[in-house]
Amino acid sequence: MVQRIRREAGLQAFIDAVEQDGCVIIQDFTDIESLDKSLEEVKPYLDASIAEQEGSSVGALNGGTATCTRLVGRSQTVREKFFSDSLYQDIADYFIGLETRIWYGTKPTVQKSDPLLSISITMSSQPGCKAQELHRDDKNHHARHQKAAKYSKGRDMLIGLFVPTCDTFKANGATRIIPGSHLWGDDEPDFGPTGDKGVIDAEMKRGEAFVMLGTEFIGKR
Repeated sequence: MVQRIRREAGLQAFIDAVEQDGCVIIQDFTDIESLDKSLEEVKPYLDASIAEQEGSSVGALNGGTATCTRLVGRSQTVREKFFSDSLYQDIADYFIGLETRIWYGTKPTVQKSDPLLSISITMSSQPGCKAQELHRDDKNHHARHQKAAKYSKGRDMLIGLFVPTCDTFKANGATRIIPGSHLWGDDEPDFGPTGDKGVIDAEMKRGEAFVMLGTEFIGKR
């Protein structure tokens, strides 16, 4: 189960949920007007993606998926309302912001680096498209993982934000996730004989958003 939490619960509630499960759903992330505006801004790119090719040029999506890359540069709404959302930024800063103590001469000084955007993309799964293999998104950064019984800061270098413009459920391609897999090591994962052991679907209503660590196993359905 993915915990579903409203903003009024406060930042710590979201931090606790992500530390426990590797993910959380923000129930009241945005409004319908903003979702409609964001879709209006990216639709020309999605339509062009469908027209130009049979499937996405993004290899990891296995084809059959329309995409709009460079998303924050192409959608003002995504850039200014979703990516810049204060709650999301605070969650990201807690998990992947960096602070180190250094000496500036004889004075102890704290150096801080805020999280940086590494990729922004929206996608639209077309009928008949293939599901992704379960994977960790931090693979792009060659991350290594130690098995742990409890979360500790410093394990992660990536955190993702999913904002659907429609209700998502299993039948229309809700993202598959394995809550708790952010604590796994790098041994071969046990997905069971049918490949869905521990897997659930991140089903959401419009206005909700899904936040997950890069160490969590996920896959587009």
